[in-house]
Amino acid sequence: MSQSETPSGDDSAERALVYSGQLLSMGRDARCAVALTRALERILPTDLATGGPVSPQVAEWAGDLRILPYEPGMERGYGLLCNVDPLSYAEPLARRNLAWVAAPHVNNVPAPGFEILGMSDHVVAAVERLWERVATRLYPGVDAPATVLTKERIILSVGRFTAPGPLLDHGHLQAVRQFRELCESGIEDWQLVLVGGLVPGNGPYLDRIQQAAAGLNVRIVPNADQATLDAYRALAAIYWDLEGLNQPGYPGAEGAFPLALIEAAATGAVPLAVGHGAAPEFVSHGYNGFLVESGAQCVELTAKMIRAPSAWSMLSQRALETSRGWTDPRAWQERVDAVLRHRPAPRPPRHRWLDHAPDQDQVCAVIAAYNRAQQTRDCLAALRELNPQVRIILVDNGSDEDQGAGGELAEASGGLLLRRERNDGLGAALAAAVPHCDRAFVAVLHNDVVPVASGDWLDVLLAEMTDPEVGVAGAKLKRPDGTTVQFAGWGFTPQGDGAFFHLGEGCADEPRFNQRRLGLGVSSACMLCRRELFDPDPGYRIVYNDLDLCFKAAAAGLRAVYQPASVLVHLEAVTRALLPDPGRLAAADRERFFHRHAEAIARLRNGGASATASPAP
Repeated sequence: MSQSETPSGDDSAERALVYSGQLLSMGRDARCAVALTRALERILPTDLATGGPVSPQVAEWAGDLRILPYEPGMERGYGLLCNVDPLSYAEPLARRNLAWVAAPHVNNVPAPGFEILGMSDHVVAAVERLWERVATRLYPGVDAPATVLTKERIILSVGRFTAPGPLLDHGHLQAVRQFRELCESGIEDWQLVLVGGLVPGNGPYLDRIQQAAAGLNVRIVPNADQATLDAYRALAAIYWDLEGLNQPGYPGAEGAFPLALIEAAATGAVPLAVGHGAAPEFVSHGYNGFLVESGAQCVELTAKMIRAPSAWSMLSQRALETSRGWTDPRAWQERVDAVLRHRPAPRPPRHRWLDHAPDQDQVCAVIAAYNRAQQTRDCLAALRELNPQVRIILVDNGSDEDQGAGGELAEASGGLLLRRERNDGLGAALAAAVPHCDRAFVAVLHNDVVPVASGDWLDVLLAEMTDPEVGVAGAKLKRPDGTTVQFAGWGFTPQGDGAFFHLGEGCADEPRFNQRRLGLGVSSACMLCRRELFDPDPGYRIVYNDLDLCFKAAAAGLRAVYQPASVLVHLEAVTRALLPDPGRLAAADRERFFHRHAEAIARLRNGGASATASPAP
């Protein structure tokens, strides 16, 4: 930030001035003022003026922007004035004067010389209703998150600690009440975090919040710096925006633009927001979050998500993809350019890759079976019921038991039953199916897995294939109890012998196991790959065939994605137990894999990498 003298004379005629009455906190108005200044600077020289002191947090965030002390009349030297403050206005003395409004009410009507910009459709409608003036929508730009971390059991709510009034209620007390009810409903080990600037004179209100939170796992963080706020956003699994829940119909109390909500959604936090106000312009109920009309509904939907982690995963991924249009800096610049050219500002672009999956009739499913005929039949029956378009190839890997029932199900799908004389291992069985795979994608399934609830398990894996850089996608696997994780991606320890292990194995299902990840590989108990990559090595008898395929995909420049919204139950290793000396066979497979991929494993070991990886953006 640079402090400068007030400009004067003709040198300022082609300059822009952004005005905000106060820059004391990193709230919506200050952030919008700084963001607009930066966008305008790309078009013409721009200054930022304020009528009061600048907080250290705002100064740090503003960087080298030119910030001036406001003086009445200074607007005359500018070609453009942009007022970004709902309670304080500069004088409309520039050649063109814009008032970017967030919270219109009867006490803050801008002078007739201002053109009015509304921060949302909700604000535009309120301006027309309350002020009987025409407004143009200009959605603010939203910064992309500094980082996306492994999600924890945290519910976050962000808003200034200001005592509720007729025109303002950030919902802190409401959030504490709902969190208490959530805990009383049986939800354990979750934390509510309230973050916001503490407005001078509101110490007693903060005391009220702390008293209401007594005995609860609630953390209250007033005047947090940007790094702390970024960290909580990155860690939170759920975001509550209860602004105006108790004050419907008051534009100042309702959310004018859900800036903090979108910033949280951009890290994968699932938003629950009040259904009136501007939140519905981002949140689609049941698609990328929820809209609530009461505290009881907030508790009900939050508990439902917590108890169904895979449903949370899909909501989280859709919140992420929706936010990309709002955090796109080019789209924000285009909106500002449009307003300056007297054109309607476009809406943020929509990103909905999860809704454009290839059809399931493009999939062959390859399943190897060794004895356990009833188990195989159950697996294929579920597949036929949930995914009838899939062509099934069942490989009888030298069974003593009759696999005829499973073969009939395979043939009913347009597939076939391949019989092998002896069991030479899983790799050989999969290799036998290769010549018969005649569709664009191959799903490899063990005969001891069962899809959960619906056919969505395959749709979300197919959706990954819309990204040409993805070669392999795999599901989350759960134990038969339905609540315990069996596989949530591969982990790798660079130390010692560099062993691979199942992430999440034996743990209760929770958000950290339900983030889409780019990692080393996925499990062949349920994996989908492009047909051209399906080249299994018959030398693997029991294990490592899946990691081998994923490592070969990586060598070809393609990614392996762990997709937790795809869920199957896995009875792991029930077939392996039928084999003679499985420990010896597994050791041979390990030696084969480590020899073949020694260079790649050495890079992981030397670089300290881990297959836990970062959640995919």
